[in-house]
Amino acid sequence: MKQNIVFFGSGEYTIPVVEKLLDHGLGLVITTEKNPKSPFLKFCRKNNIQTHTASSSFDLSNLKSE
Repeated sequence: MKQNIVFFGSGEYTIPVVEKLLDHGLGLVITTEKNPKSPFLKFCRKNNIQTHTASSSFDLSNLKSE
């Protein structure tokens, strides 16, 4: 049974973790990355991973369920 996983993190060092989670139902990445040229966001785009940039807990509280 696949899970619906949300990953919180940023930085190039997290790419191997996100890569492993792809096989287990990764549905969303919440990150503080804002630079679209960052290796982390490039990886997410290349793998069609939905991302949301949050810089505070207020940003997270405004996320809406789909």
